[in-house]
Amino acid sequence: MTSVVFARTAFLSVVVILALSNGVCAQATLELSERQNQELVKRLSLKVERFNNSLGKALTKPPLAKSNSALEFTEYLEDFTLLIDDLALNVKTRYDISEVLRTASAIERLLLCEDVPARVVVDWSSLHADLDLLARVYGLKWSEAVVTNELIARFAKEVRSFSDSLNIDLPSVQIVRTAESNELPALMQQFRQAAQSLDPDSRTTQHQITILSSSTRTLGLYLKDCSLGLQLQTDWRRLSAQVEEFVRIYNLDFGEKQSPGKELFTKRK
Repeated sequence: MTSVVFARTAFLSVVVILALSNGVCAQATLELSERQNQELVKRLSLKVERFNNSLGKALTKPPLAKSNSALEFTEYLEDFTLLIDDLALNVKTRYDISEVLRTASAIERLLLCEDVPARVVVDWSSLHADLDLLARVYGLKWSEAVVTNELIARFAKEVRSFSDSLNIDLPSVQIVRTAESNELPALMQQFRQAAQSLDPDSRTTQHQITILSSSTRTLGLYLKDCSLGLQLQTDWRRLSAQVEEFVRIYNLDFGEKQSPGKELFTKRK
């Protein structure tokens, strides 16, 4: 689990740094000429091909070859490639571009779950920078396109399932670090409440995600000292990856309060 955490930190650092370098934080609508728009679509197609190649190679080797995300990667990549190819064929609506952004976000969540090679991270980050430009051309915010009621409902369901499974296994969960009391039930309840409080239609959604992110970090640090089963570890990685993706999306739309860290390609342990 530690290697995935370090890889996730490095991955987010690269994405944010490239986003800042392209001036896409606190997004404003971008107007392009027809020629510039065609060039953007062509560039996206080339970058998708490059990303498919680098990820495809990674999926044939450990640890991705044996990961739970391998099949999902393949399915989402097929859908994403078709969506990008279709950009050059027809005039697109905001709904069409929203579908591109939602699929990209699903891929990124998987990338955050796994320890992916540096080449994959760089290729995705470069592609993502142009996706940010595409969103701006259509006057879209990532949060509006991606953080839907359906996604929030699915996430809350996954949190409840994880919480219920953890409660069942709780008697057998051993805490490696000696503690005066078992804080796991209380921390899990805080995380569950924060997840259930998310409302994408609220004016305070960004604040709600900040609270969720804080409870996720606290619970995650505690879980690192617990002997969880493999399935629970996998489920937690997916949940925490979704929270990371929520945070990243809102940072792209509204800017970060702090500069990105220096964890670029942090050495994996």
